[in-house]
Amino acid sequence: MRLLASALLAAMAALYLLTSALQTHAPWLAYVRAFAEAAVVGAVADWFAVVALFRHPFGLPIPHTAIIPRQKDRIADAIGRFVAANLLDLKEVTPRLETMDAAAWLGRWLMEPRHWETVDAGLRRVSPTFLRLLEDTELQAFGEGFVAETLRAFKVTPLLARCLSVALDGECYDGAFNLAADRFRGFLVAHQDTIRKLVGKSSVSWIPGWVDSRVADAILAELIAKLADARDQTAHPWRSEGRRAMQRLIVRLAEDQALARQCEAFKAQLVSQPFLEGAGGWAIAVMREGVARAFGPSAAQSTPLISSDVLRALAHRLEDDAMLRTTFNAAVHDIVLKSVVASRWEVGRFVARVIADWDTPVLVERLELQVGRDLQFIRVNGTLVGGTVGLIIYAASRLFS
Repeated sequence: MRLLASALLAAMAALYLLTSALQTHAPWLAYVRAFAEAAVVGAVADWFAVVALFRHPFGLPIPHTAIIPRQKDRIADAIGRFVAANLLDLKEVTPRLETMDAAAWLGRWLMEPRHWETVDAGLRRVSPTFLRLLEDTELQAFGEGFVAETLRAFKVTPLLARCLSVALDGECYDGAFNLAADRFRGFLVAHQDTIRKLVGKSSVSWIPGWVDSRVADAILAELIAKLADARDQTAHPWRSEGRRAMQRLIVRLAEDQALARQCEAFKAQLVSQPFLEGAGGWAIAVMREGVARAFGPSAAQSTPLISSDVLRALAHRLEDDAMLRTTFNAAVHDIVLKSVVASRWEVGRFVARVIADWDTPVLVERLELQVGRDLQFIRVNGTLVGGTVGLIIYAASRLFS
């Protein structure tokens, strides 16, 4: 485009010289000469304006030229502020997040078999870095210290109370009660002879042994029957009493400071046990072995790291499960709002630093490549518009002279 615009300038200059030489023989050529003369003026003016944006014309330090190189830092700062204040503003981002369905997009993307290879290739690319990270001794030491510090820092009683509340509200309590009833009943059935002997040893000497056996059998039969009833009846008093006992324990965990201190003391004893000292390193070692087996050089290259069935199932789940989609989208929105939007001025400053650190010739070249074609069209249009205006002015002056 630069060559076309320059060629057009040269053509107008040549036309001006030619018509200047021949207009004495053909007076009408004066109109063509006026067009060419004004076109040259317009072309030169627009050439100067375009060049002055990026460099000094002919290398001469003319004032107010080479605008972009001289104002690079100010331009970088302005672009950074524009990105932060406009593109990442909460009022701009929130409506777009509300209309964006990231879960549906991911589901559609995973539905296409050609993307499964992309997932596999991406995992294989990052796996060597992940393996090197897991083999780092400093990370292993950090993991060990992190596990111990985390166990020391968190409070036991709120977590325990929360877990019991969740178990009590859902089906976990009934399942746990049924399991305990089954285990206790099985224990009584398996150890009937031992229980009879214990009853006989605890009885007074003057009571006959067969009486002790009959009493022990009656107690065992009644206990086993009661446990069976409690196991099968959802409204059994034992089941209800167990639920009330758990509710009382939850209240105590929330309010009883003495119980909280006892739990913390037990936790401190547990954390100080030798088997927990290397828990972090052990967890990282297990993770490293698993990653090496799945992603390492010895892993089969022909076998996908994640099977197509898993990816297809995930895609269908994202498509069919409205609750999962809602949760996924809410997480994406939360991440964007709390990381990108909340740090928008840091993002703007980062953009400004990147642009300011660019080499000036590189910046000029990139900008010129982006908008240079349109700028050269300005030169072409300036040539044609200038010529047209010059022709109109000349014709009007001849008309009214």
